[in-house]
Amino acid sequence: MEVFMALDYNIIGERLKQARLNKRLTQEKLAEMVSMSHRSIVRLENLHTIPTIETLITHFETVLYF
Repeated sequence: MEVFMALDYNIIGERLKQARLNKRLTQEKLAEMVSMSHRSIVRLENLHTIPTIETLITHFETVLYF
């Protein structure tokens, strides 16, 4: 039997933003560090774009340490 957990994307966006702020990074600086556009970071934080797990791991794990 497989169990799937639903992701709360509101929490993901908030945690991404909080982790960025804790590291004292601007959205622009974070975008540069993870090779994404500033607009993409804004959209992820405000949940206009729902990130894949791969995106979160690949782009943010080493920078923000969620």
